[in-house]
Amino acid sequence: MSAQPTTGQPLDGARMGLIALALTLAAAPHFARIPIAATLAFLALLGWRFWFATHHRPLPNRHWISLLGGIALLLIWGGVGIGGLTGGVALLLVMIALRLMESPHREESHLPLFLGLFLVSLQFLKSQSLPTFALMAVQLLTLLIAWLALERSDPLDLRPMLRQGLTLMGQALPLALILFLLFPRLSGPLWGVPSSSSASSGLSEEVAPGDVSTLALSDAIAFRVAFDGAKPPGNQLYFRTIVLDQTDGVTWRALPPKLAPQTTGVEQGISQTITLEPDNQRWLPGLDRAVASGDANLDPHETLWLRRPLSERLRYNVTSRLDPKPTPLDAEQRSASLALPPPDPQVSALAASWRRQHPDDDHGVVQAGLDWLRSQPFVYTLNPPIMIEDPVRQFLFEQKRGFCEHFATAFAVLMRSAGIPARLVVGYQGGEFNPLGNYLIVRQRDAHAWVEVWTKNSGWERVDPTATVSPERIELGMGALGDLDALAGLDPAERMAALRDALAGGLGERLIENLRLGWDSLNNGWNQWVIGFGPELQASLLRKVGWLGETWQGLAVGMGVGVALFLGWFSLLHLRRPGLDPVVAAFAKVEQRLAKLGIQRLPGEGVETFCRRVEPWVVVQSGGLVPLALQYQRLRFAPDPHPDEMKAFQQRCRALRINGLQEPTT
Repeated sequence: MSAQPTTGQPLDGARMGLIALALTLAAAPHFARIPIAATLAFLALLGWRFWFATHHRPLPNRHWISLLGGIALLLIWGGVGIGGLTGGVALLLVMIALRLMESPHREESHLPLFLGLFLVSLQFLKSQSLPTFALMAVQLLTLLIAWLALERSDPLDLRPMLRQGLTLMGQALPLALILFLLFPRLSGPLWGVPSSSSASSGLSEEVAPGDVSTLALSDAIAFRVAFDGAKPPGNQLYFRTIVLDQTDGVTWRALPPKLAPQTTGVEQGISQTITLEPDNQRWLPGLDRAVASGDANLDPHETLWLRRPLSERLRYNVTSRLDPKPTPLDAEQRSASLALPPPDPQVSALAASWRRQHPDDDHGVVQAGLDWLRSQPFVYTLNPPIMIEDPVRQFLFEQKRGFCEHFATAFAVLMRSAGIPARLVVGYQGGEFNPLGNYLIVRQRDAHAWVEVWTKNSGWERVDPTATVSPERIELGMGALGDLDALAGLDPAERMAALRDALAGGLGERLIENLRLGWDSLNNGWNQWVIGFGPELQASLLRKVGWLGETWQGLAVGMGVGVALFLGWFSLLHLRRPGLDPVVAAFAKVEQRLAKLGIQRLPGEGVETFCRRVEPWVVVQSGGLVPLALQYQRLRFAPDPHPDEMKAFQQRCRALRINGLQEPTT
């Protein structure tokens, strides 16, 4: 139906309240990132405008509004500036509220709602998560309802406006889906990425005793791994990230990465797809040991790296071998892998005793070191004591309490003291398998440190001293250990049994666990197929349906076909609707009965004029023509007439009886 324009209609309290609610909901996610003064100014101005609307008071003149705008601008400029995203959003909020302060009529209130759509879309610059998208859908619906309220002249009824808002969103959804799938993709994300401050802190290129244990307190997800085939057993889930060669006896450091020599042929091994969360590092984890990756550089240490720190979520493929080939060690490399400041005499004496037992057997020395650790009352704990003077000596001979990096750094120093090349490796071990998505979730708490030693026959091989002291850490994963100190008094078998019982849980715990894993699977799918829908995935999808070769022409054709299909569907949807307004159709029946008597409406003649002209010439029962015309005009031009009134008008038109012509009376 056509509707009378609402020009000049004042903005009443109910509609202003709905606008304030919609704009506040759209702006709420930004409140934590903008100056508190801007937030308070925005809310105060909205509340003030609502007071004017409910009390029917005239709005302040433009001079006062300009003064308020200048004060707000100075506050924002002095706080965060107006050049960046934070200052820009703060300024936009205040300008929206000021625009409402100078908008006494409904038609002038559309612009603030339109700007509210920008507030909603700006959230993508900070977060692109599934909950953010769901919140944006609610915000959009609220803005649409407020917009529809401005177009209605009758008292507000939220139910039809909610239904109409959902209908509008549903009609736009197919076109949005077509554009999402077919619009040409750039190499980077369309909305940019969250700032680096949102990236979680992961492993570092420098490790000292106590560094890794800080990560064990974090449940933040480091990465997810999908294996092409069966998942390796838990004791093989070592994700190699950084190799640290240099040490001063306490802190271990990584050398700058460099490219490994290129190999010919296709490497065979375990294929995995890793989705890594941003961590501001350039090192990428891969199942120990990575032998190939088409998406990252491979270091001679068989680690993966990027040329720039990672500031956005990355999905890459890795091929790894659990039984790597032995690698030679030249004199320079051997010297670097044995370099060590003079250790404490106790440490040197312990290492020398193992060498005397196995003078020509490096494997024997390594095993002697592990046996010694096993025989001592070492405790694996997240709360090791602070050791400053000589951490290695204090840990080995005094405190005997530590986390994985304490065991690894001490064992590496012992091996170098015994004349065996050794180095420290940091990465992740274990993880939580999600059967709903068939992938492994690795969290920051799974960060781990171990040692690699070089022997003549085996090359570099992994040795994990933590597994000697706490085998349940390797078998069950860090997430299963709970309170480590509470388990310290149990022997290994008792600890393992207690942890397995705790993992089994009850029915309620298993239900909560399945819900949590289901949510993570949903998030993972969102990240991979929506946020991660880049040029490669788009090209792969379009090739599968035969719309894309290697040229943009194919994509343009596909996009054109998609838009044409949507327009065709939309047209058919509207063609199914009645061609005439129900009010027009009902009165047309009356005109048909008058036409049988030779009375017709003139071109350009209005309904009321027509009825006043012909009513004196006809004999009418069950009402008159002029009252019927007045009701017609009221319903025809109402923005949203009540269904009961429409039905009553249709019944009145059907009940009208025209019995013939008569001479008009004077």
